[in-house]
Amino acid sequence: MLPHAMKQLLLCMACIVLALPAVAQEPSIEQLELEAVKAKIGLLTQQLQDEQQQRDTDVRLLKETDEKISNQSAQLSTTGEEIAAVRARTVELEERLGPLREQLANQRQHLAQQVSASWRMGRQQFLKLLLKQDDPARLSRILTYYGYLNRARIGIIDEIRVSYDQLQEVNLALVTQRESLESHLDEQARLVSLLQAARMEQQQIVDHWNSSIGSSQQQIAQLAKDAEDLNQLLVSIDKAIPEEFRKLGDKGFAALKGQLVWPVSGKITRQFGEKLSGGVVLEGLVVSLPEGKPVRSVHGGTVVFADWLRGYGMMVIVEHDSGFMTLYGYNQELLKRVGDKVEAGEIIGLSGRSGGQKKGSLYFAVRRGERAMNPTHWCRAVSKGKVG
Repeated sequence: MLPHAMKQLLLCMACIVLALPAVAQEPSIEQLELEAVKAKIGLLTQQLQDEQQQRDTDVRLLKETDEKISNQSAQLSTTGEEIAAVRARTVELEERLGPLREQLANQRQHLAQQVSASWRMGRQQFLKLLLKQDDPARLSRILTYYGYLNRARIGIIDEIRVSYDQLQEVNLALVTQRESLESHLDEQARLVSLLQAARMEQQQIVDHWNSSIGSSQQQIAQLAKDAEDLNQLLVSIDKAIPEEFRKLGDKGFAALKGQLVWPVSGKITRQFGEKLSGGVVLEGLVVSLPEGKPVRSVHGGTVVFADWLRGYGMMVIVEHDSGFMTLYGYNQELLKRVGDKVEAGEIIGLSGRSGGQKKGSLYFAVRRGERAMNPTHWCRAVSKGKVG
């Protein structure tokens, strides 16, 4: 038996211990690592979403800039045609001025000769003839001559007046045409400035886009996505082709295998079937050439697509017979619309670097349905890597 005092002490200690708050159990190392991984995953997920959103924004801005460049290039071409027309009109007016000036000078010379003849004859001689009246027949002839002379003089004066008015009219038209030409040249200079600014903006977006893509894995995914989008578009177009259009057989496109004229002249920088990052295969080829060069359809057909497509920029797709299609990408300007009929060799666009290209290029592909074909098998022979 414990003494009473000891019992009291133990009881107090027990009460104190029970009154103390429970001490939390420390987390294990595994739990801490798991929480750290979860936090890292959340951070990476948020970064990925932010990067994806930024890339989508860059794609949208790139599309808008490519379209802006295409529109300004089209306006520039229109202004150039108007300037050419004004210059032709100016040349025509200049050519009209020469004969009018010569005619006016001749008429003035004739008038001066008549005035001189009249002065030499003298007004007194004419009055003497009238007063003398000794030869009525001669007087009649003299009067007739003077009447003719006066009528001729009046006629020449009228001709001079008409020629002068015509000269003034042509001069006024010439001034108007020159003012119009100066106005068009100013507008063209403004468009060129806007075009250059848009191209700088385009390059900045492309650089930012490339830097935002970052890892090669993301680039692979982007390339694969672009290729898949193109294939889906081509499948949709192929399904829309009327069946009777497929039955033309070898009367058209197929009969010209190896004979088609290249759409542009330039150097092939990427080959058909070339493997890109991550095993993505190029289903067309890329030709390097300066910006603004004509891009021609290799065969007659109908334009079934003319718009911006991610990865390919301003794209034209021409549907030919027997299910064949040709694709023309990276254009600066599209000169045809959906539904337009085109002939072989007809200009359908101007080369450029839309879609994120760093220099002037053309993406060219040949398809039959979903099957990609090597363009070098369909167009004329390649010489030392150059076409056209």
